[in-house]
Amino acid sequence: MAASTREADPPGVTAASADGGVKSLRDKMQEKTARLRNCLKQDQDRKKNEEDATTERWTGLRITDRCVRQEKWDASVRGKERVLLSRLSLLSQQGTDQVVVGVLCSPPAMPKMNHRSELCAEWTLTDLDKERPCEATVVLVGRAVEHWASQDGPGRPHAKVGSIIAVLNPKATGKSSAMLASMETQVIKLGMCPSLGFCSVLIHTGRCGAACHSEGSGYCERHSNQSHWARQAELSDPRSAARKRKPGCEASTSTPATSPWLGRLPSATSASSSSQPVK
Repeated sequence: MAASTREADPPGVTAASADGGVKSLRDKMQEKTARLRNCLKQDQDRKKNEEDATTERWTGLRITDRCVRQEKWDASVRGKERVLLSRLSLLSQQGTDQVVVGVLCSPPAMPKMNHRSELCAEWTLTDLDKERPCEATVVLVGRAVEHWASQDGPGRPHAKVGSIIAVLNPKATGKSSAMLASMETQVIKLGMCPSLGFCSVLIHTGRCGAACHSEGSGYCERHSNQSHWARQAELSDPRSAARKRKPGCEASTSTPATSPWLGRLPSATSASSSSQPVK
């Protein structure tokens, strides 16, 4: 009988057991892949939860030390219109629920009397837009100034530079970069914004100090668009800054209470009746 050319299977190894070994290896690879996918998903979920915890969803601003739970705030602004600081001219007089949100970027001024013998105070807010940051003024009158700006007001200690401030149903003032709040319930502190920075460019009076996004260049919008030589020219010639100033996108100083536009503000009583605080 001719010798068989096929090698005999090793003792105990059959074709069926070999197929079983291949399947077992395939199953192990699938299990390993599933575990890796699960770990990746858990890592993505963790990062998303961390991002949600440190981001104010309505504005995209980074937030720490929340004063209002995100869920409660979401419910409060549901169905309301957000008005950007750069679009305050859109503030409605028709009773539409509107909200303006910004970051307090200068120390709150003490209340002053205007020429109509009304106590008022001004806050400066920035939207911290990375490309074109803009600022606007909140004029506090009536119960709002008593609560948030008076020396013994319960809200004043909480009004710190870097606070994320929401203004509910503010009233237009006739100036495109200003709004008015007359009730303490119209002003809400949401938390603190760690992204607030200040422009470090040297000008003829010292450092620029305009609000900017700390995660950007460290310069305000105007100086980030300037060349090195233009900054040097501004340092030696203050008139160069005045020629290039852009309204609404610069650090603002508190407007005196006797300024013409402030003098045209409605009385605290009339402003209070027209505002619609959200409870």
